[in-house]
Amino acid sequence: MSRELCTLDEFYEELFRRHGDGPAIRFRGEITTYADLDAQSAKLASAFHSLGLNESDRVAILMGNRPEFLLTEIAAARANVTTVPLNNQLSDEECEYILTDSAPDVLVVGPAFFDTVRDLQQRSLDCKHVIGLDSDSSLPIGFHSFEGVLAKAPSGLPVIRSSADDVATIFYTGGTTGEQKGTLHTHESIILNLYSHVYELEVRKGETGLLVTPLSHSAGYFAKTILMQGGTVVLDQKFDPETTLERIETDRISWLYLTPTMIAELLDQSAVADADTGALDTLVYGSAPIPTSRLKEGLDALGSVFVQFYGLTEVPNLVAVLPKSKHSTQNTEWLQSNGIPAQLANITLLDFGNEYDKWGDDIGEVGVQSPYAMTGYTDDDLTAPRSDSKWIRTGDIGRIDDNGRLFVLDRIQNAIVSDDQLVYSTEVESVIQSHPTVREVAVIGVPKRSADSLSDATFHKSEQDVKAVLSIADGELLELDELQEFCRERLDPPAVPDSVDTVGTLPQTPYGKVDKKLLREPYW
Repeated sequence: MSRELCTLDEFYEELFRRHGDGPAIRFRGEITTYADLDAQSAKLASAFHSLGLNESDRVAILMGNRPEFLLTEIAAARANVTTVPLNNQLSDEECEYILTDSAPDVLVVGPAFFDTVRDLQQRSLDCKHVIGLDSDSSLPIGFHSFEGVLAKAPSGLPVIRSSADDVATIFYTGGTTGEQKGTLHTHESIILNLYSHVYELEVRKGETGLLVTPLSHSAGYFAKTILMQGGTVVLDQKFDPETTLERIETDRISWLYLTPTMIAELLDQSAVADADTGALDTLVYGSAPIPTSRLKEGLDALGSVFVQFYGLTEVPNLVAVLPKSKHSTQNTEWLQSNGIPAQLANITLLDFGNEYDKWGDDIGEVGVQSPYAMTGYTDDDLTAPRSDSKWIRTGDIGRIDDNGRLFVLDRIQNAIVSDDQLVYSTEVESVIQSHPTVREVAVIGVPKRSADSLSDATFHKSEQDVKAVLSIADGELLELDELQEFCRERLDPPAVPDSVDTVGTLPQTPYGKVDKKLLREPYW
């Protein structure tokens, strides 16, 4: 591919030329065609140009899943301005941090966040233009109407000069190990990543894809991948297992992305056994580990539709992939792995260094190279997680077997030292999840001594107790001694939980992962 073609404005021009009047987005019973998306995004791109925006300027997006989210992203690309998508499940404080750090010139905001934005304007937000998705009469003072901006804009595309190396999007990390960081992604890296999505995640032409997770994260890539294949993106603003099952049947969903927790909730629906899921060809999962027992249950219920991906914000979605062909209830070792490197990614194991050397010779921190990796962070003073300026460090402990399979064993900050042995929380969770009364489980390390503090009780400096936090099936009870007996038959002694807490549901981050940072807070 010529680098002159690696710009998103050219990419979308060709996409719209190919797919014409076909249905692009379905939302709340209404259809947005490719022609609609073409015309509206061209006008919004012209509006951005009229507001004086250029390639050095930024447009932030804060709303739930709806067509205007994708419309704004596409319009920004066609105007060659940088988008800053915000997860609609973030707290007000997290939104404030991202908006302060990214300093957008324009903020496009949904009605659910009007009050949040007004509060931020009074405290710290300095944004030239705020565009709200509502009628003029319902907008806060000083907000522009989205429809009004479109109505006043010229119909033709603005004349721009874009480059493959221009920054197209800033994605913010989840902040599980500290402050959220803005990662810079160029036109070229995004286009290469989208083509990789088609290949690695088996996106066929004409898919009908259901997306229920925030478009600001992985789902945004999935939506654009489905569009480039001429498919239809079906949007829901949140996940509900009963509604999702109904949509698979009635809307003939052929491609679906769910987090492991969502898959578990879907499988717990009694209606799954009799549901018509024949149209579903691909169910992609990632973002968090999934217990092998649950995965086998899914294969029995839905068939060979599963594809797993492993990635990170710095290298979006596609570091390693476990394809459908390796998903078999008879192939436990493959199901326990994260698959093989994506075709456009290299994976290695990096030395931990210093205190970490004693962990073992066969493991290391997973390092990644890829042409669609970020080019850096918004804060030039931040040290990128790189080794020798070649590898991006993931923060994950991993091993690679003789077949080239990657096994992500744990996040570095989630590993536990118990009786002088390294215990992987994910391994303990997989065992406990197989207990028939357990709905969800998270395993964390807690201090052995009350005098331990957060600064010195890290797993490589101090012994920890293993604590299991459980969500139990309705009407069931699981005492510590029973859980310990169950685990002793399946785990080494240091990994057997020392204590157990029971909760209704496990807390999740806005990115669909169990919030272990929050679970640990009371103990440190």
